[in-house]
Amino acid sequence: MGQSFASALRKAGIEGQALEDVLSGALDLSPEATAKRIVEFATSFFGAFQTNNADQEGDAQIDGFPAHQGCGGGRLRSVTGYPGGDR
Repeated sequence: MGQSFASALRKAGIEGQALEDVLSGALDLSPEATAKRIVEFATSFFGAFQTNNADQEGDAQIDGFPAHQGCGGGRLRSVTGYPGGDR
């Protein structure tokens, strides 16, 4: 990749191994891979949300989870194992 791209990444605070992974092509930057990383990051908070909302069950927890509201619920349900997901 070009030097200007590398400079832009450095200015954005991307450095070290992360920068090397991007520049070497080791990190998949396809739209699908990027979307997967975003969903996995957002849903990684679901366990803590469940703990903090133990008074709710199943669908009520999913419906109250902020990431669910932004993805229509299908993907979140498949990641968490609740019925109605896109598995």
